[in-house]
Amino acid sequence: MLSSSPYFSSHSAASLIQDTLYPSKFVRIATAYFEASGYQVLQDVLANKRLHLLIGRDEGGRNRVQAVLDEFVRQFLAQPLERRTQAMRQMLQALENNMLLISVGDATGADFRTFLDARYLYQHAKLYMADEQAVVVTSANCSYHGLIKSIEAGIRVTEPADVAYFVQQFDAYFEQAESITQALIDKLRELLAAYPPYFVYARTLLELYDLPDAEVPPQLPPLSDYQKPYVSRTLESMNNYRGAMMVASTGLGKTVMAAHVAAYLRMQGDVDRVLVICPAGLKENWRRHMSMARISSVEFSYSTFSLKDARRYFSLRQLEHELRSIDAKTLVLIDESHHLRNPKHAAQRQKERYRRVMDAIHRQNAYALLLTATPYSRGINDVNAQLRLLPKSIHAARNALMSVERHWSIQNARELSELPPCPTLTTPIVVRHYSQQDDDGHHYVVFAKTGWRYFPHRINLKSVIFENSLDSILIQLLDSQLLNIREEQLQDMQLTFGEDWLSPALGRGAGLRKAEVMKQFCSSPAQISELFIKLRKEGGFAKTRFAYQAELTAFVDQYTSLVKRSRGDDDKFRKLIRIIETTQEKVVVFCHYRRTARTLSEDLRKYGIEADTTEGQSGERVDSLLRRFAPIANEVLDPETIDDHIHVLVVTSALAEGYNLQDASVLVNYDLPWTVLMLAQRMGRVLRPWQVPREITIYNFIPQAMLDSEIQIAMNWHDRLLQRSEQHRALSDIPVMQANGHEDEGYAMAELAQSLNREPETSLNLEQVLDFIERVDVFGTSSFFTDLIKIDSQTRRQVMRLNPGFRSALTSKGENRLFLLFTYRKRIHAALFDEHGKILLDSEQRDRIMQYLQCSPQTPLSELLPDDDYYDWWIEQSRQTWCAQNAIFDDDMQIICALALMT
Repeated sequence: MLSSSPYFSSHSAASLIQDTLYPSKFVRIATAYFEASGYQVLQDVLANKRLHLLIGRDEGGRNRVQAVLDEFVRQFLAQPLERRTQAMRQMLQALENNMLLISVGDATGADFRTFLDARYLYQHAKLYMADEQAVVVTSANCSYHGLIKSIEAGIRVTEPADVAYFVQQFDAYFEQAESITQALIDKLRELLAAYPPYFVYARTLLELYDLPDAEVPPQLPPLSDYQKPYVSRTLESMNNYRGAMMVASTGLGKTVMAAHVAAYLRMQGDVDRVLVICPAGLKENWRRHMSMARISSVEFSYSTFSLKDARRYFSLRQLEHELRSIDAKTLVLIDESHHLRNPKHAAQRQKERYRRVMDAIHRQNAYALLLTATPYSRGINDVNAQLRLLPKSIHAARNALMSVERHWSIQNARELSELPPCPTLTTPIVVRHYSQQDDDGHHYVVFAKTGWRYFPHRINLKSVIFENSLDSILIQLLDSQLLNIREEQLQDMQLTFGEDWLSPALGRGAGLRKAEVMKQFCSSPAQISELFIKLRKEGGFAKTRFAYQAELTAFVDQYTSLVKRSRGDDDKFRKLIRIIETTQEKVVVFCHYRRTARTLSEDLRKYGIEADTTEGQSGERVDSLLRRFAPIANEVLDPETIDDHIHVLVVTSALAEGYNLQDASVLVNYDLPWTVLMLAQRMGRVLRPWQVPREITIYNFIPQAMLDSEIQIAMNWHDRLLQRSEQHRALSDIPVMQANGHEDEGYAMAELAQSLNREPETSLNLEQVLDFIERVDVFGTSSFFTDLIKIDSQTRRQVMRLNPGFRSALTSKGENRLFLLFTYRKRIHAALFDEHGKILLDSEQRDRIMQYLQCSPQTPLSELLPDDDYYDWWIEQSRQTWCAQNAIFDDDMQIICALALMT
């Protein structure tokens, strides 16, 4: 009688062997290879039988035994999986009860061909003996492949003398062979154990988010602990989608992390050159880091991409040459990518810039890496415009019926951190989970190259209200009709844009025009003088043709001399002097207008203050000024050699991104920024880790004009500000103001002034600072970076040494689900399946998958652990589904671990 095992096949050796062994009580098997799948095939006929298994191998000594054990483990999860666990439990029970003994012999000295009759030699001496009654001589090894998949030759020998000789020779060789019974017992216990769910979670974190083992060039600054998983996640995105958008708070080291990404891509052979697009002042910094990464690079500023006439500009000719040289092994690296966040409504030169960058990436399927700390300004389209620069992907569409390549996009800001190609990291996460505390309770992060770096433990925010003696002139100008646009210009606008567009556009235009005039009045007398020059000339102010140009010119002429006399003797300037004189710390002063920055720097020097400005300077000159002002932050090798230190550096918003100014602990917003986004960018220049614990003080200069009800009414702001005044009572509420993104910038600036004025002096401790940054950043940190750092070294070693296929179960909510972590073509994949083995989430949604797995070391193994046969069936069904959907052979997929989520 034959077994009803599902592995029976009339076309394989299994049927003959099963038929022969079924009635026996003592089975002897001699085989060259033994796999768990072989025992599984024969599990029904071997049940409750005594079994001696002799494995003949050519290897010598301990290597021979270890090779058998390693092979057994390696093939443990080879197909099929159905009933595998139960078969292995049966095998373990037989081993523990001495019903099964396994030994490894020397195939060279114990070659069974030496005692076979010549007519059996072609069978290669694999023997399956049933008591002393029959022997199957076959070429089939004791494995699923040998017994089932291959059509192996085999004959049954029943001649008593031959059978007796086989048994006698087998027993003799078995006695001489080396037993691996106990070693296999230990290994099976490991393989069959149910582990805590945290082991699956920790192993998955390490496999998915840890860095490759390859060594990067030693010239690169080593990555700190918080940077490693971030770089790993970025590399995974580059490998999967050929692009990534790294969103990380200011001061967390995006440049260093991006350089590591480039180095890894080069070492993998994916990239051989880099085209860097960055603000003009950062080109040399990128050139230096790409050199440390040992990769060929060329750097261009955003302004070069906006040029049109290659005959006039050598840099544009060079750029066009480099663009033509781009291929599939080129990495296009875009630093401060938010410069490209608004192509639809941008000026023509900015649209041209966006088009060139887009073509550079998509034309030859180049790699793309975007870096930004502030991807979001007015609306979600800011982010989606940047995401369109990434290579298209079939994974970008959600719930798409057809697998076609699409642009990545999000529908709300919170989605960004979980979008597959957008690893996101914020300062609060780094401080809260990656920092340590010294004896005084100050938080620091360990940087591999530079040692401890402290985060500011307190920020003092102070509002400075200043009177402007020229406000009366401003009120007259705003109340008059002198800023009205000429009729023919309105007609031109109507012809161009249509009548339906004209009315709301005029409303916005009037508000923006008045806001610009007001902001220049609040900046400095020097900037008002420059404004007057533009207003008195037709078309000089934003190409506007005013309806009453003659009257406007007369108005300007009337007050020009008064404005000039006010320079250097206004209330705003005097209050800045008072701040500088009362601190020993370095001070960085942010202005909005270039004229203000230049004249302010001159006036400070006349006052005897060591001041300079980056405004109007060349790139090399800017670098020199930064080294003189912030030698430590800009890594001057010997800061003491700098003789001409700068105590006060006056800058414009051009230095609000990417520059290291943290040698200063005092920041002055001399001109209030237009939006809270710019406020956050400016603050980021000094809110960076430093060598010692310290406080940061930020002064926000607020013009009385923005609080003046007469000016508010003239600007049509009064009612709107009054209605919302109760909604925002603290600085930490500021980011909420920009949530709708529909107000004009002038109104946003006025609302910012109102909120700052309500809290004229605010001292925030580190936790409050982190809360503020979280609100400003809008986006959260990508999931599970924090949990990775919590895995201690002992647990790391333990979970990484576990045998493949280990299992667990976690009590969860909702429907039953199965998580699998597996390898395919030497890459790690993760997937979540339903109770029927259908895919719910694939590797591209890894962060969403991890949300289901997330647990702590104390999380217990679920009492609802599936029984062996069902767990085997569930894993096998899921594996076959994934392989079929990805059109691969299931032999190429190897399970690392499984977690049943049970309800």
